[in-house]
Amino acid sequence: MSVTTAEHTDWFRTLARTAKFGERDRLGTANYIDQSVRARARESWSSGRSTSIARPIQVGVDGTQHVPTLHEQRLPLRIQTDDLASKPHGLLATHLDALNHISYDGSWYSGWPVGDVEGPSVADIAPEGLVTRGCYLNLAAAQDREWVDPDRPVGAADIERALARSSVRFESGDALLLDMGRDQYEAAGERVGSQWSSPPEYRQPGLGADAAHWIAEHEVSVLCWDFQDAVHPDQPKFAVHGLIWAIGQLIVDNCHFGLLRPRVDSGQVCVVIAPQAPSGASGVTVNPLVLH
Repeated sequence: MSVTTAEHTDWFRTLARTAKFGERDRLGTANYIDQSVRARARESWSSGRSTSIARPIQVGVDGTQHVPTLHEQRLPLRIQTDDLASKPHGLLATHLDALNHISYDGSWYSGWPVGDVEGPSVADIAPEGLVTRGCYLNLAAAQDREWVDPDRPVGAADIERALARSSVRFESGDALLLDMGRDQYEAAGERVGSQWSSPPEYRQPGLGADAAHWIAEHEVSVLCWDFQDAVHPDQPKFAVHGLIWAIGQLIVDNCHFGLLRPRVDSGQVCVVIAPQAPSGASGVTVNPLVLH
């Protein structure tokens, strides 16, 4: 599906005008997670095991700093405290994007003006967290590859093919866990770069505009992925991230499926995400747990 950025942005605007969850909503696609969805999540946890899909935090990289302080009070007991500063957004840290992360037309999601201190943030998601059934899909394996094809952005047909392989029917409110093989891509020496800084001829695996349509139509509560929006000349920039503004799509960027992949075949799992609640923050590092 080849589409221009202007055409795709017009589609975002059409979605935004529907205001599915009402004006000045604060939860976005977390609204899909009701008691029935949580019940499905409980039933999907069968082995009693759990696996993190977070990348290790790299101190000293991408603005993350850690300063330990050792306190001694002339006692046998010594105490260490820590100052930790992080920049959750970007291509390294596993983080939850809040609904005040992407802006079009001078507003955040659901019509909140940019700069409005009363607008939505990660603090709105924290009180209940995100507990839902997830559909884990190994998209790379569905293509018989170690990582998805950078010359062919992932589309709706790829998601449907992987779902058929998993024998799980995706339902409204489920999380979508898309394993595109980023850890294997990086282990092979390939780089992951910014959509802004990449030259036009640069290719990077990821989701295209067609996949964004699938996500919106299927009422995905949380998108958890390792690669992000595809970098490809036939695709608009931020083809999927724009859904944050259009429909309040919750996204967990930069997941790491290296531990989960050998433990779980494609299929249903339970996903637990418990973000911290810094007031007004547009994102926060998280450690998503997959119960399987």
